[in-house]
Amino acid sequence: MTQVTENPLYTFIRDGVPSDADLLHIVTFKFKADVTEEEQIAVMAECAALHKLCGGAKAGIKSFSVRPNIDQRKGYGWVEVGLFAGPEAFINFHAHPDHVAFGQKIAGLAEHWVVSDVAINPLGEGSYLEAYTRNTELSLEEGDKGVYSPSQSLRIKIR
Repeated sequence: MTQVTENPLYTFIRDGVPSDADLLHIVTFKFKADVTEEEQIAVMAECAALHKLCGGAKAGIKSFSVRPNIDQRKGYGWVEVGLFAGPEAFINFHAHPDHVAFGQKIAGLAEHWVVSDVAINPLGEGSYLEAYTRNTELSLEEGDKGVYSPSQSLRIKIR
């Protein structure tokens, strides 16, 4: 009998995102040079349909958008932005068979993609944003005491 191992990302998300926070998921895609514009449009239309295929609002997908990137200078031509009602909604989306199939398809077409996941607490008096990112290092400019690692958080007070 084969033991199924949970994706290590899910532990990171559960440990790093407060249960009462929304999760903002951003992916930028750079396609391989031989992928035509028509192929890019078709596969990104499939990406845009994922929110419905993976359960939509009932599954905690608050918002989901796929658009051409305005800034094309680095070659990342497409952006996916999803807002999820907490870490479990995101994990369920990520583990959904339709998302997994899309991930396998895009892996054959994309040269590279960059993912950022950010926990967002509701804004208001004395609220804050906590940025938990992976594949990114955050550094401080004023009073720099080093570089933040992906396992740390950056807390920003909103005044």
